[in-house]
Amino acid sequence: MQALALVSSGVVRVFKTGRTGREITLYRIGAGETCILSVNAILTRQPVPAAATAEQRVEAVMIPADALREWVQQQELWREFVFELISQRLLRVLNLVEDVVFRRMDARIATLLLDRGRARNPMRITHQEIAAELGTSGASTPIERVPSGYRPTTVLTLSALRFKFCRQDPPSKVSRDAVVVRSKLPVPYQVTWEPRGGYTRLYGSVTGADMRGNIEEVCRNARFQEQRYHILDFSDATEFTATEREMLVNCGVLVGAAFVNHQVMLAAVVTRENVRATLERLHALGVSPYEAKMFASTAEARKWIEQSGFTSGRYSVA
Repeated sequence: MQALALVSSGVVRVFKTGRTGREITLYRIGAGETCILSVNAILTRQPVPAAATAEQRVEAVMIPADALREWVQQQELWREFVFELISQRLLRVLNLVEDVVFRRMDARIATLLLDRGRARNPMRITHQEIAAELGTSGASTPIERVPSGYRPTTVLTLSALRFKFCRQDPPSKVSRDAVVVRSKLPVPYQVTWEPRGGYTRLYGSVTGADMRGNIEEVCRNARFQEQRYHILDFSDATEFTATEREMLVNCGVLVGAAFVNHQVMLAAVVTRENVRATLERLHALGVSPYEAKMFASTAEARKWIEQSGFTSGRYSVA
């Protein structure tokens, strides 16, 4: 590799292509960033093990390979820049590996669509774009190709966790690769925000990965900073299964969330013994930073919250 591109504007997608031709996105490079795989290739004089494509118009400063090697050896500022870049990208790739290995595909697709929808709503996205982003094939996703004679554009509106068609374009204006997303909740939970807290209804078969998705969605919301309680209602959940590793990962996410808001009470509403057993295993780890209790009904959970002072003064329970 002859030079390193330091991006000054635009976005570059870095991806890996497998032997079957399937792609998976490794990370994206924005302004003020560069590709750590390119840095490694220059420093080790090895080929770059990935490809890149510009998603927006890109402007970049090109640094000759010999100059980069000299700067890393002699300039502490450049060494710190490279080490910090390695740390950031390594964390991103580790998260990607964890998603691919441990998260269900429907949850990964839901996360992708939600993230895209926050940036642009309504949005358009094709089957191929989703497959390239997640490294999947059509057979393993809950997305169905539309028959060639009837191809509505996939225009989605995000309402809570529901994806809805908001309009349909004439077939003549639509790409052959347009897709339809099944109109159902993509994950087995739904979050409702209340004045000083939140309420999550869980239903069907719930996994540790599903719970992590719920935790991350709640903690990413700006309202989480003001939240004082959260009720997890498992009344409609037929089962809750989680490995010890998934439990520890979820507790780790909660520990991180506690740095943002440590004043949250967790109330779980449980009616099935198999769900209770899993929650007791989770509680026995002793890692969660929040006070948590289990109750047989929502009314009992809310009474506990009220008795803790969250209905007096500036706090209120919906």
